[in-house]
Amino acid sequence: LESYRWPGNIRELENVLSRAAILCDGETIRSHDLDMLGLDRPASGSGAEADDQRVELPAIDLDRLGDGDGLKDLTERAVRTVERAALIAVLRRDRNPALAARRLGISRASIYNKMKTYSLGPDGSSAD
Repeated sequence: LESYRWPGNIRELENVLSRAAILCDGETIRSHDLDMLGLDRPASGSGAEADDQRVELPAIDLDRLGDGDGLKDLTERAVRTVERAALIAVLRRDRNPALAARRLGISRASIYNKMKTYSLGPDGSSAD
């Protein structure tokens, strides 16, 4: 995910994650699930590195599906989970919200809003 250029920024990321959540087997999106979507991956780097950076998706409670917890709700939860994990990873790496925002293709205001939403500090740690 980090190596892809994301020309559509966060909207494209959300779309890709939504599709990957539908296509993946189980509760974890792996690199081969993203490969099925046709994302361009650079030739450099180890495929093992990408497989080691996994994000666990929220469990799907089949008993709640009839109570309004439909596909849209499941997709939104999956996107929030992956978005939070991406923010933590980039903030831990860069330790600079402005640089992290540029890397993610979002504004500084957006990253600070997302950090507040997910209770994250500038280094990706929990602000609580």
